[in-house]
This record gives sequence, C-alpha cells and structure tokens, in this order.
Amino acid sequence: MFKFPTVQVEKARVATSFMFLVSGLAYSSWAPMVPYAKARLELNEATLGLILLAFGIGALISMPLTGWAVHRFGSRIISTTVAPLMIALLPLLAIAPTNMMLAALLFVFGATGGAMNISMNSQAAAVEAHLGKPILSGFHCLFSFGGLLGAGLMSLLLEYGLSLLTSSICLFILMITLSLWNCRKLLPSEADIRVAASSQFRLPQGRVLFYGSICFILFLVEGAMLDWGAVSLRTIQGYEASMAGIGYAIFSVAMAIGRFSGNVLITRFGTVLMMRAGALLAATGLFLAVNAHWYYLELLGFLLIGFGAANIVPIMFGAAGKLTDISASFALTIVITMGYTGMLLGPAFIGFVAEATTLSFALGGIAFLLVGVALSATAVAPKQVTLLSD
Repeated sequence: MFKFPTVQVEKARVATSFMFLVSGLAYSSWAPMVPYAKARLELNEATLGLILLAFGIGALISMPLTGWAVHRFGSRIISTTVAPLMIALLPLLAIAPTNMMLAALLFVFGATGGAMNISMNSQAAAVEAHLGKPILSGFHCLFSFGGLLGAGLMSLLLEYGLSLLTSSICLFILMITLSLWNCRKLLPSEADIRVAASSQFRLPQGRVLFYGSICFILFLVEGAMLDWGAVSLRTIQGYEASMAGIGYAIFSVAMAIGRFSGNVLITRFGTVLMMRAGALLAATGLFLAVNAHWYYLELLGFLLIGFGAANIVPIMFGAAGKLTDISASFALTIVITMGYTGMLLGPAFIGFVAEATTLSFALGGIAFLLVGVALSATAVAPKQVTLLSD
C-alpha cells in the first residue's frame, strides 16, 4: 500500500467520518417510515416481516460482490458510486405504492447499504493503517450518532407536520450534500488495493474466520437488544409496553459514548485488555438485564452491554484490515458478512430457544458466548501492513 502525505490522510479521515455519519443517517431515517408504510399498504405483521426481510437479503448478497469490487476498483470509487444511490432511495421508499415495489426498493436499499458498509470500512482500515494508531471506534461512533440523529430528525420533521415524502427529501438533501462533498477527499484506490503482494482472493480461513466469529457474536448481541430487549423488559421485568423500549435506547446511547472514547482507550490499554474487559462487561450486563429485579438494575444491565460491546467490533474490523496474507477488502467482506448474519439470523434463533425453554435462558446463553470472546482475546494480534513509498 502506497504511503500518502499526512495532510491528505487527515483529510481522508474527516471525509470517512462523514461517510459513516451519512450511512447511519440513511439507515435510521428508514425506521420512522415503517409504520407509515404499514398503514399505507395495509400490511399485517407477517407480510411486513417478509417485506422487511428483503433489506437483509439485499445486504448479504451485495457484501461479497462489493469485496471484489473494492479490491478491483478501490473503496473511494465504490463509496462515491453507492452512497448517492442509497440516499436517493429514501424518498422512493416514502411513496412505494405496492407491496412488491416496497420489497424491491428495500432489497436495493439493503444492497447499497451493505456495499457502503464494506467500502467505508475498507477506507477506514486504510486510513488507520496510514495513521498508525487505532481510530476505527471513532468512525463507528459517528455511525451510531448518525443513527440517533437520523431517526430524531425524521421524527421531528414529521411531528412538525411535514409529509413523509417532504421529510425524506429534506434528509436526502442533507445527506447527498455531505456525501458528494466528502467522497472526493477519500484516499484513492492505491490505499486499499495494494495491501501486500500476496493480496489475491482465497477461501476464508484462520484468523479471518476467527474475527468473523467474534463479530457474529457481537452483532448477535446487538440484534438481541434491538429485537428482544423491549420484549424482555415487558415479559421478564414487567415493564409497561410504553416504557419497554427504554432498554434499547440506553444500550444505543451507551454504545455511542463507548465508541466516542474508544480510540483513546484502545491506545491507552491495548486491544487485548479492551476486548476482554468489554466482553466481560457485556456478559455481566446481560446477566443483570434478564435476572435483576431490584431498583432498575436491569437498566444498568443494558448500559453495561452497550459500553462493553461498543469497541469489540471496531477492533475486529481493524485487525482484519491489517492482515498481511489477504486483501483488506476481502477480509473485511468476510468479517462484516459473518457479523451481519449474526444480527439477521441470531434473533430468530433466540426466539426458537426461548420457545423451547425461556427467554431468560435464551438471552443468558449469549452471556456465555461473550465469556468465550473474553477468553479468546489474546488471539487477536493484528499486524501492521507495510506502507510503500511512491
């Protein structure tokens, strides 16, 4: 990988931060649209669930293809191409007239979102390699902040009486401006294609699968909080339905704060200690979330899960991007795809286990997986890629 001037790398760092923010904005802007789509098309829960599945299928299909494309053309070209397409879909999702059209749009939205995930993380890994210090947690913090900001802005615009289409167009203008302004400042293709002379496609093995397995577990945790957090507070802890969503809100804020401070903490304490402490903290939080019944300790559990899980995925992405025996784009594709598989399929598996046993048992089992992550922390030993002079 060629070495670029520090000023250019710093500009790319800022631009990459905005691309993570835009991606978070785009994802979360769709969430407030779901009830409107359900009412407009008169969908029942089962039909809506099948339509929403198109988003995940699109993402999982596009990720492996994007890994090849980034390796061939570079993350800047892919990000510059895909970001406007993803953003432009939001106003179309607001007016989709039929079930099939909504499903098709969500498939493409998921595909472009998955492609952005691969390309922007490949760019982030290249920027981190050039700076020579951990910075991925900061990027993922911006994604989390974008998620909170997108849902909040869309809800605020709708609350002020703007139509769904008008609100989505307002967010489109904001995101397309940020995207087009920053894409041109990303590092060129040489930054993430020429990782090493041996960077050719090969079947995943060894460390790539190990990092992917860790991400599978951590994304499973995030999916469990999203899909089962409110249910657990309602059925296990006895919360009112109107308050059951507070657990996921606390988890999301804690994760954003954890990632905001992640770069400094990883630099200070190292990846092994941060990974081990984070996994054990998240495991403790899960235990409290499902077993504590005294003075809101269960909410403390959600807080600990968010703090503990915040930086493990960025550590894995950074480690995958620094492997010397496989292209960074291919490694990240495998790791991210395995992670998102955990988020998409994990909650369904939790449901099956909960049906056979109890929800407490199903969620508690994830805590044991997190203990396993903590025990495997010493196996994470990323190597610095070699930078070549021009």
